[in-house]
Amino acid sequence: MLKNIKKLANPIVIFALFLISLDAYNFKKIPYQYFGFIILFFLAIYLTNKKIKKISLVSYTFLLVIFIPVFFTLRITNNFYLLSTENVRLFNLITFFVVFLYFFTTFNFESTSSFFVYLEKFILISSLLSLYIYFAQIYDLPEFTRNRSGTNLLGNSLQTTFWPYQHHRLLGTFREPLLFVSFITPLYLLVLNYKKEVSFFLILTSSICIGLAASDLILIYFSIFLIVYFFMAFLKKLKMNDSKNFNNKIIFGLSLPILFSFISIIECNVNPKSSDCTQFEISYNTTEAYYKTDIYEDITNLDTDRRKIINYFFNEGSNETSLGLYMPLNNFSNFINNNLLIEQYLTNRSLPEFLSTRYLSQNFGTGNYSYLKFTPNFQNLFINIYITYGSLFLVIIGSIFIISIYFSRNKTNVVYLHFIIFLFFLIPIEELTAFTGLIFGVCYKMIKKEIIYDPVI
Repeated sequence: MLKNIKKLANPIVIFALFLISLDAYNFKKIPYQYFGFIILFFLAIYLTNKKIKKISLVSYTFLLVIFIPVFFTLRITNNFYLLSTENVRLFNLITFFVVFLYFFTTFNFESTSSFFVYLEKFILISSLLSLYIYFAQIYDLPEFTRNRSGTNLLGNSLQTTFWPYQHHRLLGTFREPLLFVSFITPLYLLVLNYKKEVSFFLILTSSICIGLAASDLILIYFSIFLIVYFFMAFLKKLKMNDSKNFNNKIIFGLSLPILFSFISIIECNVNPKSSDCTQFEISYNTTEAYYKTDIYEDITNLDTDRRKIINYFFNEGSNETSLGLYMPLNNFSNFINNNLLIEQYLTNRSLPEFLSTRYLSQNFGTGNYSYLKFTPNFQNLFINIYITYGSLFLVIIGSIFIISIYFSRNKTNVVYLHFIIFLFFLIPIEELTAFTGLIFGVCYKMIKKEIIYDPVI
């Protein structure tokens, strides 16, 4: 059985992706997503054998530098809980590097069509399932019970599936719309560029799903991506005097998600008798248009959490580098809770009668009490990496980007691949996981192919 694992690598990877996509569901308090990470981890461990020995001394030194903060921040406690925040973060970090090495060194794209055929079918099935769930939530059709806690920091364990006065957003099998697009978008972009013949139906369904998720970040991302791709293709056309440099498939695939992002379907307008609308007694207006151009009118307005993260980074975080794996979050927590702690001190010193009764559960504009119990996060991979490893790490990453573009045979493809990687620095997810390792590994494998001819790729 173990001898056939190499031949079954493609289906195993797709199965792991399927489990990772089940973000909204638990199996006995363990997210199905973690099982997908574990499968990728052990697949990488088993198959990354002889190739690892061929990695240069420079690469090993680079990995050692990366893991130094981990070695100095390991916590040894008597109360060991497998799913504690610290353990999950450490596991995600280790699996990222193991899976990245596997896809960069060992995973074989020799039968490129086979891998991307599997991936195309998976994306299509996931998109169709997500569309069903989208309309199931509007029309009260059956869907799988979402039993994983939501991402709300206020302690609300319910996942948000209803927006009373806003357009309904596509979640798919994820807890949040942005988590869905963060998963489907890099896979969609890889298939769009590297599968020889991509079906129009796949592009259409995937674009509809990405658009209905209604993420302002993704709208900005695809808009910038499209502009940069046009610019690179135009420069290549001028240099080579070839009108075929404009890939209509990619231009079409980048444009449709932007177009579908402006579709606005309000649940209580199309189905006023839905359980959500009747429960909250929401008024509805059947004359309101489904297609609106003003749904992103506040796209430049940052919410409170994002403003706190940016303020911390520019005021204090930019001066704190190479802090290790856990210290950055502790410092960030102290930063946003400073006014709350002062308020609590003054309250305990004075304790007037009205504080004990009328304003028992309220704060006075000094902060959010939930931060005192729940661990906040940076919601940004760039800030987390910068503070954890220091500016030198970013210099190394930037050097890789510049060198790969300079020496590549097809600069448009290299920029395209780096835009896929850039997505993870844009979305509010701060951790490197096995899924990130998969995408980074595939992208840099392709970049390596553009720089050096590798017959194994």
